[in-house]
Amino acid sequence: MLAVGLALLSSFLFALAAALQQREASTLRDDQAGSISMLLILVRRPLWLGGVAADAGGFVTVAAALAVGKLVVVQPLIVTVLLFALPLSSRLTGRRIQKADWVWAVVLTVALAVIVIVGDASDGKDTAANRDWLIAAGIAAVPFLVTMVVAGRRSGATRALMLGIAAGILFGFNDALISTITKTLDDGVLQVLAHWAIYVLVVVLVVGTWLQQASYQAGALQASLPAITGLEPVVGMILGLTIFDERFRAHGPFAVSLLVTAMGVAAVAVVVLARAQGRADGTVAVLATEPDPA
Repeated sequence: MLAVGLALLSSFLFALAAALQQREASTLRDDQAGSISMLLILVRRPLWLGGVAADAGGFVTVAAALAVGKLVVVQPLIVTVLLFALPLSSRLTGRRIQKADWVWAVVLTVALAVIVIVGDASDGKDTAANRDWLIAAGIAAVPFLVTMVVAGRRSGATRALMLGIAAGILFGFNDALISTITKTLDDGVLQVLAHWAIYVLVVVLVVGTWLQQASYQAGALQASLPAITGLEPVVGMILGLTIFDERFRAHGPFAVSLLVTAMGVAAVAVVVLARAQGRADGTVAVLATEPDPA
């Protein structure tokens, strides 16, 4: 329950960060996208820095959740960021949330509850073998490189989607690396600093954040947010089930069917709510760029 509570808190902070950062990133010109100047401009904007602070808080709380919980439990709860993002965007834009969005929010909440309760995940391993990490990274590198090549040749919604996919893949690895690092803290800080995971985490976090900001600028959040929000838990869960040997302990055909159905329903709800969030944040971007009538 502590892991669940921390995961939900991190989702709220990440939702706040996304709302603030997307509002600012979407106001940049196309020629500033993906450049160093993009970050230099953004760091001078208080709202964007507020988003960074919320991101940092989310990072700390998700690390705490992964320290006491399992990837296959914490990762599905990451998508609750959408449940917090919708009311936050509604607050920023003054628009009411559609009834259908509330319905899908309830559906997602129920589906996640089923995954956590019925899944009844096992502990698995605290760390994974280096060979397993290399195999996982090699497999993930294929879609990552493909999306980066396509993003470099396209613009608009397609570019935003491709960059979102790349960011989602990296963030999935990011969470798995955090899990590894937090669960080796008992060996001491020096041991953590001597492990390769802490340095790879820094690279993955920096590159993933850069791709996320570039996807926000490239097009409406309707294009990028479903990929980022959906792929992060999927990649994290796959890593938990494969290299960390975590398992769902659903017993009997009914429980297994219920678990699989809940995962499918949650996936559909994530896409629907992410698109709704994209529409709302698109309004935020328009309001942010409109001149003041006064």
